[in-house]
Amino acid sequence: MKRKKIGGRAITKNESDEQPSIEEGIEMITIQREIMCEICGLKTHVVHITDEIFDDSELVTDHLIEKGWTDIDENLVCPKCAVKNLRPVAKRGDSAAQAYLGQAYFNGNGVSKNFKQAVKWSILAAEQGEVDAQRFLGTIHLTGYGVSQDYACALRWFKMAAEQEDAASQHHMGSMYYFGKGVSQDYAEAMKWCGLAAKQGYRSSQYNLGVIHYNGNGVPENEVEAAKWFRLAAKQGHEMAQYELGKAYHFGTGVPKNYRQAAKWFRLAAEQGHSGAQVELGRLYREGKGVARDHAEAMKWYKLAAEQGDTDAMFNIGVMYEEGNGVPQDRKEARKWYKRAAKHGDADAREKLSEMKDRSNAVQRNH
Repeated sequence: MKRKKIGGRAITKNESDEQPSIEEGIEMITIQREIMCEICGLKTHVVHITDEIFDDSELVTDHLIEKGWTDIDENLVCPKCAVKNLRPVAKRGDSAAQAYLGQAYFNGNGVSKNFKQAVKWSILAAEQGEVDAQRFLGTIHLTGYGVSQDYACALRWFKMAAEQEDAASQHHMGSMYYFGKGVSQDYAEAMKWCGLAAKQGYRSSQYNLGVIHYNGNGVPENEVEAAKWFRLAAKQGHEMAQYELGKAYHFGTGVPKNYRQAAKWFRLAAEQGHSGAQVELGRLYREGKGVARDHAEAMKWYKLAAEQGDTDAMFNIGVMYEEGNGVPQDRKEARKWYKRAAKHGDADAREKLSEMKDRSNAVQRNH
């Protein structure tokens, strides 16, 4: 099979060929939980739309206890009662109550959704040093979620929180300096902020440090240092770090080559849905490296990756059908998978289709 020279490695089609990239984006997620309110006695749902779990129940509980509600347990205050009791506290200038109101308006908890009010109360809290509000303002301006996207504004709020040792904000600072968003690109500053977050155990920054050292962004390339940071993030369940650590063990970059370890880390990432890891795990099963050879398992992982649009997986499924590896030889099925890969721009799949067409024409001429 044709070999490629990528990233200094001679690899075959079914080996990983991409360079790791910094984790940049923020995925806004919706979280719901059901509670029974100790004040009004009603059962209700609390909704959060955020880039991480913003647990505001303690904040509510603390303030209501201060106002005489001493029998309230954590997680047992409904949004309407919380807003009703905290609004006057916020109006008197209490920063934590202001931060809560900002989140309430943003998520529509206890009040109608109102981004303008969410920003208003969050700014009042953030200007008094509330880290959660500062991070929240940074996040919405970075993503443009509910407000106009404004990198410079995001950076300003993240920096306020980062200087108070908020790890998530330090991470975002590092990513913004890395990509030059709202600021001139500066790998040294990216390293600095990612390093501060990573030392606090923030797994995304640990992964990013691994990428920076691997790619040599502003520092000499160092595969050993990269593997160290990938491992720290991988142990915390970071799927891209697990994938990169699997590659490190597969190729012996920064760690001794060990196919069993490669299979372990690829599996962990694959089970989280990482298509590249699914392809690599399938390849290990197909070749019997680090695991017992099992073509059925190989096909399973290839197909999971193919369902996500991975062209390497489509190509390898085509190869298995063409050669009859673990499945009945079926050139029609092979052609189908090569066509799918070729449609997504895979040059090797187009070459395979051309070879199959040439063979078919030769057979017809001989008859």
